[in-house]
Amino acid sequence: MAWVAEWGTGPVGTGSGGEGPAVAGPGHRVPANAVATAVAGGRPVAATAGQDGLVRWWDAVDGRPLGTFEAGRYTELAIAVVAGRPVVLTVGDYDPRFVRDPETGACLWRLPVDDATSVTVCHPGGRPTAVTGHEDGTTRLWDLARQCATGPVLTGHDQAVRAVAAGVVDGRPLAATSSGMDADQSWDRDVLVHDLTDGRRLARLPAATTAAVNALALTTVHGRAVVATGDWRGTLRTWDVRSGTETGPAPTPHRGMFGALAAGEWAGRPVLASGGDDGTVRLTDLATRTPPAPDLRLPGRPAGIAVLPGRRLLAAHDHGLVLLAHHPGP
Repeated sequence: MAWVAEWGTGPVGTGSGGEGPAVAGPGHRVPANAVATAVAGGRPVAATAGQDGLVRWWDAVDGRPLGTFEAGRYTELAIAVVAGRPVVLTVGDYDPRFVRDPETGACLWRLPVDDATSVTVCHPGGRPTAVTGHEDGTTRLWDLARQCATGPVLTGHDQAVRAVAAGVVDGRPLAATSSGMDADQSWDRDVLVHDLTDGRRLARLPAATTAAVNALALTTVHGRAVVATGDWRGTLRTWDVRSGTETGPAPTPHRGMFGALAAGEWAGRPVLASGGDDGTVRLTDLATRTPPAPDLRLPGRPAGIAVLPGRRLLAAHDHGLVLLAHHPGP
Protein backbone atom coordinates (compact mmCIF):
# COMPACT_ATOMS: atom_id res chain seq x y z
CA MET A 1 0.00 0.00 0.00
CA ALA A 2 1.33 3.46 -0.84
CA TRP A 3 0.55 7.15 -0.57
CA VAL A 4 1.22 9.30 -3.61
CA ALA A 5 1.26 13.10 -3.70
CA GLU A 6 -0.68 13.89 -6.89
CA TRP A 7 0.08 17.61 -6.55
CA GLY A 8 1.25 20.01 -3.90
CA THR A 9 4.31 20.52 -1.76
CA GLY A 10 6.50 17.71 -0.50
CA PRO A 11 8.18 15.53 0.44
CA VAL A 12 5.54 13.25 1.94
CA GLY A 13 6.61 10.39 4.19
CA THR A 14 4.82 7.24 5.32
CA GLY A 15 4.55 6.00 8.85
CA SER A 16 7.22 3.40 8.13
CA GLY A 17 9.73 6.08 7.20
CA GLY A 18 9.36 5.83 3.43
CA GLU A 19 9.29 9.06 1.50
CA GLY A 20 7.21 10.05 -1.48
CA PRO A 21 8.16 12.50 -4.20
CA ALA A 22 8.46 16.22 -3.64
CA VAL A 23 5.88 17.78 -5.91
CA ALA A 24 6.08 21.44 -6.87
CA GLY A 25 2.74 23.12 -6.55
CA PRO A 26 0.48 25.63 -4.82
CA GLY A 27 0.91 27.12 -1.42
CA HIS A 28 0.75 30.11 0.88
CA ARG A 29 3.92 32.01 1.73
CA VAL A 30 2.99 31.60 5.39
CA PRO A 31 1.22 28.77 7.26
CA ALA A 32 -2.32 27.90 6.18
CA ASN A 33 -5.07 28.20 8.79
CA ALA A 34 -7.88 26.21 7.19
CA VAL A 35 -9.08 24.23 4.19
CA ALA A 36 -12.60 23.57 2.89
CA THR A 37 -13.83 21.49 -0.03
CA ALA A 38 -17.01 20.88 -2.01
CA VAL A 39 -18.10 19.38 -5.31
CA ALA A 40 -19.36 21.95 -7.82
CA GLY A 41 -20.51 20.89 -11.27
CA GLY A 42 -19.25 17.38 -10.57
CA ARG A 43 -15.68 18.60 -9.85
CA PRO A 44 -14.04 18.99 -6.43
CA VAL A 45 -12.93 22.52 -5.51
CA ALA A 46 -11.08 23.81 -2.48
CA ALA A 47 -10.43 27.01 -0.56
CA THR A 48 -7.55 27.70 1.82
CA ALA A 49 -6.97 30.54 4.25
CA GLY A 50 -3.45 31.62 5.24
CA GLN A 51 -1.91 33.81 7.90
CA ASP A 52 -0.94 36.17 5.07
CA GLY A 53 -4.59 37.27 5.12
CA LEU A 54 -5.34 35.69 1.74
CA VAL A 55 -7.94 33.11 0.75
CA ARG A 56 -7.01 31.01 -2.28
CA TRP A 57 -9.42 29.10 -4.52
CA TRP A 58 -8.25 25.86 -6.18
CA ASP A 59 -9.28 23.15 -8.58
CA ALA A 60 -8.87 20.19 -6.22
CA VAL A 61 -8.34 17.71 -9.07
CA ASP A 62 -5.21 19.19 -10.64
CA GLY A 63 -4.20 21.93 -8.22
CA ARG A 64 -4.82 24.83 -10.60
CA PRO A 65 -5.18 28.19 -8.78
CA LEU A 66 -8.55 29.72 -9.68
CA GLY A 67 -8.56 32.91 -7.64
CA THR A 68 -7.20 34.83 -4.65
CA PHE A 69 -8.75 37.46 -2.40
CA GLU A 70 -7.97 39.28 0.83
CA ALA A 71 -9.52 38.33 4.15
CA GLY A 72 -8.39 38.47 7.79
CA ARG A 73 -5.25 36.81 9.10
CA TYR A 74 -7.29 34.39 11.19
CA THR A 75 -10.09 33.53 8.79
CA GLU A 76 -12.17 30.38 9.13
CA LEU A 77 -14.00 29.25 6.03
CA ALA A 78 -16.45 26.84 4.41
CA ILE A 79 -17.75 26.22 0.89
CA ALA A 80 -21.40 26.03 -0.16
CA VAL A 81 -23.11 25.52 -3.49
CA VAL A 82 -26.05 27.91 -3.80
CA ALA A 83 -28.31 27.73 -6.88
CA GLY A 84 -25.59 25.72 -8.62
CA ARG A 85 -22.90 28.31 -7.85
CA PRO A 86 -20.00 27.65 -5.44
CA VAL A 87 -19.37 30.36 -2.86
CA VAL A 88 -16.83 30.73 -0.06
CA LEU A 89 -18.05 31.56 3.44
CA THR A 90 -15.55 33.50 5.56
CA VAL A 91 -15.71 34.48 9.23
CA GLY A 92 -13.28 35.99 11.73
CA ASP A 93 -11.46 39.22 12.55
CA TYR A 94 -14.84 40.92 13.15
CA ASP A 95 -15.45 41.11 9.40
CA PRO A 96 -19.16 40.89 8.43
CA ARG A 97 -18.37 39.97 4.81
CA PHE A 98 -19.69 36.41 4.76
CA VAL A 99 -20.65 35.01 1.36
CA ARG A 100 -17.85 35.68 -1.13
CA ASP A 101 -17.26 35.13 -4.82
CA PRO A 102 -14.53 32.45 -4.74
CA GLU A 103 -12.51 33.89 -7.62
CA THR A 104 -12.60 37.62 -6.79
CA GLY A 105 -13.64 37.81 -3.14
CA ALA A 106 -16.51 40.17 -3.96
CA CYS A 107 -18.95 40.21 -1.06
CA LEU A 108 -22.31 38.71 -2.02
CA TRP A 109 -23.88 38.93 1.44
CA ARG A 110 -22.86 40.45 4.78
CA LEU A 111 -23.95 39.00 8.09
CA PRO A 112 -25.96 41.34 10.33
CA VAL A 113 -23.45 40.52 13.10
CA ASP A 114 -19.65 40.70 12.90
CA ASP A 115 -18.54 38.41 15.75
CA ALA A 116 -18.67 35.03 13.98
CA THR A 117 -15.69 32.85 14.90
CA SER A 118 -16.39 29.48 13.20
CA VAL A 119 -18.45 28.19 10.29
CA THR A 120 -19.62 25.00 8.61
CA VAL A 121 -22.37 24.02 6.16
CA CYS A 122 -25.13 21.40 6.24
CA HIS A 123 -28.10 20.67 4.00
CA PRO A 124 -31.35 20.00 5.91
CA GLY A 125 -34.04 19.17 3.37
CA GLY A 126 -31.47 19.81 0.65
CA ARG A 127 -31.21 23.52 1.57
CA PRO A 128 -27.69 24.95 1.92
CA THR A 129 -27.51 26.23 5.49
CA ALA A 130 -24.54 27.84 7.23
CA VAL A 131 -23.93 27.19 10.93
CA THR A 132 -21.78 29.82 12.66
CA GLY A 133 -20.31 30.02 16.15
CA HIS A 134 -20.01 33.43 17.80
CA GLU A 135 -18.00 35.35 20.40
CA ASP A 136 -21.04 35.60 22.69
CA GLY A 137 -21.26 31.79 22.99
CA THR A 138 -24.21 31.38 20.62
CA THR A 139 -24.53 29.31 17.46
CA ARG A 140 -26.68 30.67 14.63
CA LEU A 141 -28.18 29.33 11.38
CA TRP A 142 -28.33 31.11 8.02
CA ASP A 143 -30.38 30.24 4.94
CA LEU A 144 -27.85 30.81 2.16
CA ALA A 145 -30.39 30.81 -0.68
CA ARG A 146 -32.63 33.42 0.96
CA GLN A 147 -29.76 35.26 2.68
CA CYS A 148 -31.45 35.44 6.05
CA ALA A 149 -31.31 34.00 9.56
CA THR A 150 -33.21 30.76 10.05
CA GLY A 151 -33.99 28.34 12.85
CA PRO A 152 -33.29 28.74 16.57
CA VAL A 153 -30.33 30.54 18.15
CA LEU A 154 -28.42 27.91 20.13
CA THR A 155 -27.01 28.73 23.57
CA GLY A 156 -25.15 26.96 26.35
CA HIS A 157 -21.53 28.07 26.02
CA ASP A 158 -19.95 30.69 28.27
CA GLN A 159 -17.07 31.32 25.86
CA ALA A 160 -16.81 31.98 22.13
CA VAL A 161 -17.77 29.00 19.95
CA ARG A 162 -14.54 28.29 18.06
CA ALA A 163 -15.28 24.80 16.76
CA VAL A 164 -18.47 23.66 15.03
CA ALA A 165 -19.46 20.57 13.04
CA ALA A 166 -22.85 19.83 11.48
CA GLY A 167 -24.62 17.11 9.52
CA VAL A 168 -27.94 15.43 8.84
CA VAL A 169 -28.69 12.10 10.58
CA ASP A 170 -31.99 10.29 9.94
CA GLY A 171 -33.33 13.45 8.35
CA ARG A 172 -32.54 15.62 11.39
CA PRO A 173 -29.84 18.31 11.16
CA LEU A 174 -27.43 18.26 14.12
CA ALA A 175 -24.59 20.51 15.25
CA ALA A 176 -21.75 19.88 17.69
CA THR A 177 -20.02 22.92 19.22
CA SER A 178 -17.09 23.69 21.50
CA SER A 179 -15.37 26.78 22.86
CA GLY A 180 -12.05 25.24 21.82
CA MET A 181 -9.80 27.32 24.07
CA ASP A 182 -6.76 26.15 26.01
CA ALA A 183 -7.54 24.49 29.32
CA ASP A 184 -5.86 27.26 31.29
CA GLN A 185 -8.02 29.94 29.65
CA SER A 186 -11.47 28.36 29.48
CA TRP A 187 -13.97 27.19 32.08
CA ASP A 188 -16.33 26.07 29.30
CA ARG A 189 -14.85 22.87 27.89
CA ASP A 190 -17.88 20.61 27.33
CA VAL A 191 -19.05 19.80 23.81
CA LEU A 192 -22.74 20.46 23.12
CA VAL A 193 -24.88 18.71 20.50
CA HIS A 194 -28.15 20.32 19.36
CA ASP A 195 -30.96 19.45 17.00
CA LEU A 196 -31.01 22.34 14.54
CA THR A 197 -34.71 21.93 13.73
CA ASP A 198 -36.02 22.93 17.14
CA GLY A 199 -32.91 23.81 19.13
CA ARG A 200 -33.20 20.88 21.55
CA ARG A 201 -29.97 19.95 23.30
CA LEU A 202 -29.33 16.29 22.60
CA ALA A 203 -26.13 15.82 24.56
CA ARG A 204 -23.55 17.55 26.73
CA LEU A 205 -20.32 15.61 26.25
CA PRO A 206 -18.02 15.91 29.28
CA ALA A 207 -14.95 18.10 29.10
CA ALA A 208 -11.74 16.54 27.91
CA THR A 209 -9.55 15.38 30.79
CA THR A 210 -6.39 16.67 29.14
CA ALA A 211 -7.28 19.98 27.50
CA ALA A 212 -10.10 21.84 25.77
CA VAL A 213 -11.52 20.49 22.51
CA ASN A 214 -10.38 22.54 19.52
CA ALA A 215 -11.63 20.38 16.63
CA LEU A 216 -14.87 18.49 15.93
CA ALA A 217 -16.32 16.16 13.32
CA LEU A 218 -19.85 14.79 13.05
CA THR A 219 -20.69 11.65 11.10
CA THR A 220 -22.87 8.50 11.04
CA VAL A 221 -21.70 5.03 12.07
CA HIS A 222 -24.12 2.10 11.81
CA GLY A 223 -26.97 4.59 11.47
CA ARG A 224 -26.12 6.44 14.68
CA ALA A 225 -24.77 9.97 15.04
CA VAL A 226 -21.17 10.03 16.23
CA VAL A 227 -19.13 13.08 17.28
CA ALA A 228 -15.35 12.97 17.16
CA THR A 229 -13.34 15.41 19.27
CA GLY A 230 -9.69 16.43 19.24
CA ASP A 231 -8.09 18.46 22.01
CA TRP A 232 -5.02 20.65 22.48
CA ARG A 233 -2.96 17.72 23.81
CA GLY A 234 -3.54 15.50 20.76
CA THR A 235 -6.17 13.21 22.32
CA LEU A 236 -8.97 11.87 20.10
CA ARG A 237 -12.33 10.67 21.46
CA THR A 238 -15.56 9.53 19.81
CA TRP A 239 -19.06 9.82 21.26
CA ASP A 240 -22.46 8.29 20.59
CA VAL A 241 -24.86 11.25 20.51
CA ARG A 242 -27.99 9.27 21.41
CA SER A 243 -26.54 7.89 24.65
CA GLY A 244 -24.10 10.73 25.33
CA THR A 245 -21.38 8.21 26.12
CA GLU A 246 -17.88 7.69 24.78
CA THR A 247 -17.39 4.87 22.29
CA GLY A 248 -14.21 2.87 22.18
CA PRO A 249 -11.53 2.03 21.84
CA ALA A 250 -10.38 5.61 21.27
CA PRO A 251 -8.42 6.39 18.10
CA THR A 252 -4.64 6.53 18.52
CA PRO A 253 -3.64 9.96 19.86
CA HIS A 254 -1.22 12.36 18.20
CA ARG A 255 2.01 13.68 19.67
CA GLY A 256 1.89 17.40 20.37
CA MET A 257 -0.94 19.87 19.84
CA PHE A 258 -3.86 18.59 17.81
CA GLY A 259 -4.22 20.24 14.41
CA ALA A 260 -7.02 19.03 12.15
CA LEU A 261 -10.00 16.68 12.02
CA ALA A 262 -12.43 15.57 9.31
CA ALA A 263 -14.95 12.78 8.81
CA GLY A 264 -15.80 11.23 5.47
CA GLU A 265 -16.25 8.05 3.46
CA TRP A 266 -13.31 5.88 2.49
CA ALA A 267 -14.05 3.00 0.12
CA GLY A 268 -17.60 2.94 1.44
CA ARG A 269 -16.54 3.03 5.11
CA PRO A 270 -16.93 5.85 7.68
CA VAL A 271 -13.48 7.23 8.49
CA LEU A 272 -11.91 9.89 10.65
CA ALA A 273 -8.91 11.78 9.28
CA SER A 274 -6.79 13.50 11.92
CA GLY A 275 -3.58 15.52 11.94
CA GLY A 276 -1.22 16.40 14.78
CA ASP A 277 1.36 19.05 15.52
CA ASP A 278 4.10 16.56 14.64
CA GLY A 279 2.95 16.58 11.00
CA THR A 280 1.37 13.12 11.14
CA VAL A 281 -1.92 12.43 9.34
CA ARG A 282 -3.84 9.34 10.46
CA LEU A 283 -6.97 7.54 9.22
CA THR A 284 -9.28 5.56 11.53
CA ASP A 285 -12.14 3.36 10.33
CA LEU A 286 -14.87 4.30 12.82
CA ALA A 287 -16.72 1.00 12.38
CA THR A 288 -13.75 -1.31 12.98
CA ARG A 289 -11.38 1.06 14.83
CA THR A 290 -8.57 0.01 12.50
CA PRO A 291 -6.44 2.12 10.10
CA PRO A 292 -7.51 1.64 6.44
CA ALA A 293 -4.17 3.13 5.33
CA PRO A 294 -0.77 3.74 6.93
CA ASP A 295 0.05 6.99 8.70
CA LEU A 296 1.76 9.62 6.60
CA ARG A 297 4.03 12.53 7.39
CA LEU A 298 3.54 15.98 5.89
CA PRO A 299 6.33 18.55 5.50
CA GLY A 300 4.51 20.81 7.97
CA ARG A 301 1.81 20.85 10.65
CA PRO A 302 -1.63 20.05 9.17
CA ALA A 303 -4.07 22.88 9.81
CA GLY A 304 -6.95 21.44 7.78
CA ILE A 305 -7.89 18.09 6.24
CA ALA A 306 -10.67 17.04 3.86
CA VAL A 307 -11.61 13.53 2.72
CA LEU A 308 -12.27 13.35 -1.03
CA PRO A 309 -13.70 10.54 -3.19
CA GLY A 310 -11.33 7.93 -4.59
CA ARG A 311 -9.23 7.34 -1.44
CA ARG A 312 -7.87 10.88 -1.47
CA LEU A 313 -7.01 13.42 1.20
CA LEU A 314 -6.54 17.15 0.76
CA ALA A 315 -4.37 18.65 3.48
CA ALA A 316 -3.36 22.24 4.20
CA HIS A 317 -0.11 22.51 6.14
CA ASP A 318 2.60 24.98 7.11
CA HIS A 319 4.04 25.11 3.60
CA GLY A 320 1.05 24.79 1.32
CA LEU A 321 -1.59 22.39 0.09
CA VAL A 322 -1.23 18.78 -1.03
CA LEU A 323 -3.56 16.20 -2.60
CA LEU A 324 -2.70 12.69 -1.46
CA ALA A 325 -3.99 9.50 -3.05
CA HIS A 326 -3.78 6.07 -1.44
CA HIS A 327 -3.24 3.08 -3.72
CA PRO A 328 -3.90 -0.28 -2.05
CA GLY A 329 -1.43 -3.02 -2.80
CA PRO A 330 -2.25 -6.21 -4.72
